[in-house]
Amino acid sequence: MKKANFLGVFILIFLLAAGQAAGMYVTDKLKVTLRTGPGIDHKIVGMIQSGLEVKKIKSKDGWTQVRVPGGKTGWVLDRFLTSDEPSKTALERLKKEHEALRVKSAPLFKENARLKKKNRELRSQLAEQIKKSKMLEKELLDLRQNRSFYWFFLGAGVLLLGFLIGFLSRRQKRRSYLS
Repeated sequence: MKKANFLGVFILIFLLAAGQAAGMYVTDKLKVTLRTGPGIDHKIVGMIQSGLEVKKIKSKDGWTQVRVPGGKTGWVLDRFLTSDEPSKTALERLKKEHEALRVKSAPLFKENARLKKKNRELRSQLAEQIKKSKMLEKELLDLRQNRSFYWFFLGAGVLLLGFLIGFLSRRQKRRSYLS
């Protein structure tokens, strides 16, 4: 029985610890009191929503006098003020910037796609031209070899013709001496 109670207590502690491990966040929606003077005993003149930009006038004893948009002034606890832009405001600003950049970049994406297509076409044309160039180089090499053979045979023919003419003209001279 004691083992069962001990085991039950152990499981209960384990489950409570597991439940407490879950992360919690403080909400971003916060309203701060704007008071007539520096202290909680002064009258509340308004509520300031989280993320509102205010102008600092002066500070005193952990309180800051501020001017809200619209011109109303009052005092706020220093711990509720920060010089850093609130995450909600930053997120909204960044979303607007992102949308503006997306709109600006849309024509660039279209132009990029067009240029890629043109690049593929030009690569294809280049490959065809390289193929033609290699074929023409081979043809030129064949023509040069044929021309060399032509001149060789032409020279050989001239040489043979010269021998033939010389041989025939010599025979005719011998006949003319005998006559």
